[in-house]
Amino acid sequence: MSPAGCPHVNSFKVDNWKQNLRLIYQCFVWSGSAETRKRKAKSCICHMCGAHLNRLHSCLYCVFFACFSKKHIHEHAKSKRHNLALVPPLMRILP
Repeated sequence: MSPAGCPHVNSFKVDNWKQNLRLIYQCFVWSGSAETRKRKAKSCICHMCGAHLNRLHSCLYCVFFACFSKKHIHEHAKSKRHNLALVPPLMRILP
């Protein structure tokens, strides 16, 4: 990796990364109470199979949610060429 950082992240920062990260945080992570966090977590489902899984990832390019265990986030990354995703902390509260 160069001193400037990861080329994938650097190219991503040029686009709309701040808006998408803010949207993910506001809609799916930030909340005032444990009950609100649980309600938001239940609304986070894989856009391909509808599963509520522990390893749900959010694409930072387009806020697409997909599961890791069934490789749906991998399929999305390959077909759309969106190679950055994260696991929002809120997703970890569901069993």
